[in-house]
Amino acid sequence: MTESSSHAINRLMDAIAASRDRVGQNIDRISELTSAVNGHLEVAKQQALNISELTKLVVA
Repeated sequence: MTESSSHAINRLMDAIAASRDRVGQNIDRISELTSAVNGHLEVAKQQALNISELTKLVVA
């Protein structure tokens, strides 16, 4: 293997490592966003229940 091909391989390996880091960061961010969305959905569910209960009181 020539020095230039060895250098090219090293650059590719560095690029792959950097890409893996970015993928890992994106996975972490997606996990954080999923948790946030799930939290908002729970709040919306509770609000829907509250509205339903209030509607029953107003109609009764």
